[in-house]
Amino acid sequence: MKVLLIGPFPPPHGGVATTVVDLRDALARTAEAVQVLDIGDSRSLRREKCIPVYGMLDFLAKLLMFVSCGYIIHLETNGHNVKSWLSAFVCSVAGLFNRRRTVIAFGSGDLPSYLGRLSGWRALMVKTAVVAAGAIICRNAEMEGAIRRVWRGARIYIVPGFMGIDLENLPPLPPHIQHFYATHAPVIGIAATLAPEYGLEDALWALKEVQRTLSEVGLICIGVGKEAEELVRRYGIAQDHILLLGSLDRPVALSVMERLNVFVRPTAFDGDSVSVREALALGVPVIATNTGNRPKKVILFEKGDKASFAAKILAVLQSPKHEENLQASSGARENLEQMMMVYRQVEVA
Repeated sequence: MKVLLIGPFPPPHGGVATTVVDLRDALARTAEAVQVLDIGDSRSLRREKCIPVYGMLDFLAKLLMFVSCGYIIHLETNGHNVKSWLSAFVCSVAGLFNRRRTVIAFGSGDLPSYLGRLSGWRALMVKTAVVAAGAIICRNAEMEGAIRRVWRGARIYIVPGFMGIDLENLPPLPPHIQHFYATHAPVIGIAATLAPEYGLEDALWALKEVQRTLSEVGLICIGVGKEAEELVRRYGIAQDHILLLGSLDRPVALSVMERLNVFVRPTAFDGDSVSVREALALGVPVIATNTGNRPKKVILFEKGDKASFAAKILAVLQSPKHEENLQASSGARENLEQMMMVYRQVEVA
């Protein structure tokens, strides 16, 4: 089995890029050959673990080279914009020269909404990509239903994007993060950007409510940095109660998450959150909106219900951390087994 993974490769870390890295590492142990074609923000950089792309013509040339060598083509993309579906279209059509050994994986929970707005040439491009693909992967049933409305005959599998973490080799925390943990208790964590769908404002509102009871509580934000300082001031939160870390290398981010008292995911939509499954694998309680594909033991609240969100955070922070809640199943092993099954299906089709 030879696999070409196409998608964003860190930096920056997170989301689809994390899935690409995890799959590459897992396949390196089991497949005959695995290569990564980076089409993300750092696609022109030369790095050891991925192949750079220098524009559309270079992408097409490299894609067709791997197709001619019999590689399974696996694209990891979001599925909620034209660029994403153009990549899917190109990879699916290229796969027609390779016995349709092409896997297209969509990660965004906004895919159903995006597909519902399409018409004209964009709708035709999407249908062609779906029909030509050897297999489609999505993250939840709503996404599956949206793709089946494009073409009922699509071969679709629901596979979360989380493939596991190395718990034994997490690095020590940098001194400024150690200091934050030493001077704040308990500590809430969130992985977000300023994009409204991540719910950072809901997390800030909830922090203010929790501070009424737990005055030393702190909030660590992974993925958002100085650009959020004005928003923090607007909510009247003292700067020393919030730590804006920006983008972190994944091992450092996992070390930060491991010490959290609770991890929150107040998103407006989700496919299947890698960060939620990472927190569960680290034994951290998770509170999230009831959107997307949430694993068991995640504490859910209704999207937009900030009062319920804050109340559930407070309840978790005030309750003892029972042993049975630690190391909740993240599904990593099952996810990888499903992914290998999909590869075998397209190999023999």
